[in-house]
Amino acid sequence: MNLLKSGLVLVGGVAIGFFSSKLMPTKPNQGALCYKEGAPQDNSGIFSLDEKTYGLSDLPLSVQEELLQTNQSSYDQNMRAVEQVALRLSIAKEKNVPVSGSQIPSFEELFKGEWVKEDDIKQFYELNKKSFPATASLETMSPSIKRHLELIQVQTLSRTKLKELKDTGKFQTLLRPPCGPKIEFDATNQPTITSKMKINNNLTLISDFSCPQCRGAYLGLSSVWDQLSENANIVHIAYAQDEASLGFALAKGAVCAAKQGEEKAQSWFRAAYLAAMKASPNSPNIKASVEGAVSDSSLDKGTFDTCFESTETAEIIRKNNKLAKEFNINDKMAVLLNKRLVVSTMPTEILELTKRAR
Repeated sequence: MNLLKSGLVLVGGVAIGFFSSKLMPTKPNQGALCYKEGAPQDNSGIFSLDEKTYGLSDLPLSVQEELLQTNQSSYDQNMRAVEQVALRLSIAKEKNVPVSGSQIPSFEELFKGEWVKEDDIKQFYELNKKSFPATASLETMSPSIKRHLELIQVQTLSRTKLKELKDTGKFQTLLRPPCGPKIEFDATNQPTITSKMKINNNLTLISDFSCPQCRGAYLGLSSVWDQLSENANIVHIAYAQDEASLGFALAKGAVCAAKQGEEKAQSWFRAAYLAAMKASPNSPNIKASVEGAVSDSSLDKGTFDTCFESTETAEIIRKNNKLAKEFNINDKMAVLLNKRLVVSTMPTEILELTKRAR
């Protein structure tokens, strides 16, 4: 179960000096058909041992996850390479640049960087000169700055062109993406965040409010919430192994908030994750954090308190803890689409996957 990952690209002076001739267009998610509701399990053999053939589902879930992550990484790398080749071919055709039998023009050859002006170089130098060595000058840094700005422009133009090719259907990958293993579990009494009666797709999030990676994953996914809810019913299963922790209290709150309606549940999850970011998981001010989330979510406090203190609510979270343990989840968010594990949890990729699985 992969964590939500985010990449930061430095564009200040300290980043100059590392240039790559290979561009990395934004990674798509082509969405395997197996994520569609009711799609059959693909259990084709992956190896034979002692005259017995093993399929993916014959292996422990932890091993399935490990193999899936490896396959996803390989697929992503291959996809980026394929995109680059297709993009270069398309741009070469558009610019009437010859393609020989032995070579496709590079991005540097296709985009000459002639749009980088001296004023752009001077402006960049002035904005970043504090990051440069004390002995650096505009004259000595100009070549590196020019190269840096060229690459930024090329990246921007290439991403725009790649998006255009995909949106118009001119580019379609034929690579087969990996498909997550099927995981059966009972979601009875779990808080539904968003539900559309006519949607068969079900997106399930399993996480601990006390987990920093889970908070980042949830808040990232919430940025595309409206679009996700157009494609899938969204259910959140909150767990927390430590019953004395803030995470356990917020998990109980999730169940109680959901009983007051989807809108309240959505407000609770966001408020609860933000509350958990401010407090330690073992903070002595658990009560204050919960009350703050109740207030921010505009919940009916009397109804909430009664639910929060009930044995039934605590038992639901204990059931979730057991589920998390069976899934080998620890300090991470699991994302399942139609009960299939999704390795890549970038918000835009999840969104694309839910669209293709409808």
